[in-house]
Amino acid sequence: MKASIITRLFRGQVLSSDFFARHWLPVLICIVVIMVYITTKYTCQTNMEKIAALERTLEIVKQVGKPAKAGKTEQEKGQGESQTIKE
Repeated sequence: MKASIITRLFRGQVLSSDFFARHWLPVLICIVVIMVYITTKYTCQTNMEKIAALERTLEIVKQVGKPAKAGKTEQEKGQGESQTIKE
């Protein structure tokens, strides 16, 4: 029976510990570069999600904020008139 590539890898027939002993620096650099890439991609994705959520919130505030401001000015006018009548 032929051993699978995974079995051979775990037994050290494909990449032996001698390979890692000779090439430890390039292997370490590759691992660090991969980790930095993953971290940067995750940070960028989470920041883009935050930006999208803030843009949605801004649109909601813009839509809701305009009528509310107009309503406040009318209410303030009404309060000012009622105060003048009381005096």
